Amino acid sequence: MITSFLLREGKKLETGIDLKKVKKLLKNEKNILWLDFFDPSEEDFEFLRAAIYLHSLVIDACRVPQEEPKVDEFPDYLFMIMHSVYYYKDKEERGEEPLSIREIDVILGKNYILTLHKEKIWNINKIMEELKKNPEILSKGCDFLLYSILDDIMDNYFYILNLIEDRIDELEDTVSTAKPEKFLNKVFSYKRHIISLRKVMAPQRELIARFCRRDYPFVHPQMAVYYRDIHDHLIRIHSMIETFRELLTSVMEAHLSLLSHKMNNTMKVLTIVATIFIPMTFLTGLWGMNFVFIPEFRWRLGYLFAWGIICLTGFLIYVYCRRKRWF
Repeated sequence: MITSFLLREGKKLETGIDLKKVKKLLKNEKNILWLDFFDPSEEDFEFLRAAIYLHSLVIDACRVPQEEPKVDEFPDYLFMIMHSVYYYKDKEERGEEPLSIREIDVILGKNYILTLHKEKIWNINKIMEELKKNPEILSKGCDFLLYSILDDIMDNYFYILNLIEDRIDELEDTVSTAKPEKFLNKVFSYKRHIISLRKVMAPQRELIARFCRRDYPFVHPQMAVYYRDIHDHLIRIHSMIETFRELLTSVMEAHLSLLSHKMNNTMKVLTIVATIFIPMTFLTGLWGMNFVFIPEFRWRLGYLFAWGIICLTGFLIYVYCRRKRWF
């Protein structure tokens, strides 16, 4: 599915452009074109190869999902891979994986921008709706449109990180009361989310930093301040990710320490109980031996005497443990 927007000579916004006229439209540098390809087909790739003259390596990279963001510079355009992230609460409630990372391929030319993605990107849909209401977004240039998409993507990252922060706060509140298996499953789940976010966020800082340094001819110098704002967002996001990683590690260590402490208390009680009953067991075993000539064996008060010795021994060991403050 292809969605097209054309700002003809900076005046009129048109949609549903005939793709056969793309070459002719791009020859006029006053025209600004945005083509969005949702789940592009082989015919779409052939069109891009023939009409936009995309390199075969770019076509191959768009065909196969890439795990890391990157930017490549070609004589007539920039090729950029970014990722948008979504967090589905309903999936989380059903016990499914709530985090979805979706790739966006961007080709930025002098007077055109192409976006390609295999899954729906709500950020792009939002920008499309805004563009219909306010064509000035496109009149400011393709580099400004790219900034608008990236800025909306950054808002998603902040939203997800705020959600994860709330989840970590809940974990901290239940660190001493939660069931170990359920608690650790949640900790490892959030750690996986953080690692996934870090994997796509870390390379994007340097990538956007190159836009701030005005390294690319297709980005106007006055746009550097806008991309610097994106870069500042990325620094904040990276800082939040690292903070949450440390918090999750601390929460897990605190929970494991509490479990260890509870286990030690249990073992201490069991050890004291065993210590009290060991001599009592010894005495019952001693008088339970099968010999005829045992002292007090035929003594009428021997049974009560044995019980007295056993109870006195247990009581004395109990008093000794209490004085030593073992419990």
